[in-house]
Amino acid sequence: MKLVKKIGKWLLYSLIVVFVLIIAGSHIMDSMMYYSDEDVIQMFLEHEASGAVEYINCEGVDMRVIRSTTGQRGRCIIFSHGAPGSWDAFKGFLTDSRLLETADLVSYDRPGYGNSSDGQSYPDIEFQADCLIDIFLSRAYEEVYLVGHSFGGPIIMEVALKVRQEVNGVILLAPVVDPETEKFFPGGKLAYWPWSRWLWPTGFQVSADEKYTHVEELRSLEEKMDQYKT
Repeated sequence: MKLVKKIGKWLLYSLIVVFVLIIAGSHIMDSMMYYSDEDVIQMFLEHEASGAVEYINCEGVDMRVIRSTTGQRGRCIIFSHGAPGSWDAFKGFLTDSRLLETADLVSYDRPGYGNSSDGQSYPDIEFQADCLIDIFLSRAYEEVYLVGHSFGGPIIMEVALKVRQEVNGVILLAPVVDPETEKFFPGGKLAYWPWSRWLWPTGFQVSADEKYTHVEELRSLEEKMDQYKT
């Protein structure tokens, strides 16, 4: 009996240690992945690329936009990241000299993430799409191409439906677009439940909020796509 109690205590302590390590690790990773505006400029200098950081206000949200440009401004490729995430998911593309020969390259922190975060979540796909539209309408580009990864996929699809005359093409990278196959992971609930979400970095909290509204958001997008087909 004593042996069983010892094993039980050992398992309990082990679970507590693992939980603490996971939480601590998530905060450490979050801080390590953060790029200040100065870090972004330094990255471009190290790659001998021309880049800039700007902020665009979208319905009260100051959205951080990273532009890498050749100065021609004729064609633009905009990258929209998943959840959690930030502009730096595509930093390798923004410093690619061959790609820069073809277009201006733009990545950004979606509202709720990175430097576009005020501690609030913005899970509405249409709102996210409107903010993305503001990015390329702020410049007189002749051609606009959108790239969306994961949760960024339905956002660029919403953009293409809303202003299809302004968008020349879209590329979906492992997009989350089917409401019937949306997956929920038990660990994600810890960043969603009020009693435990405070333990997690803001990006994880925002991601959880998006996750638990995503099915309805995708169904709404699906209806719009069906109407467009007809």
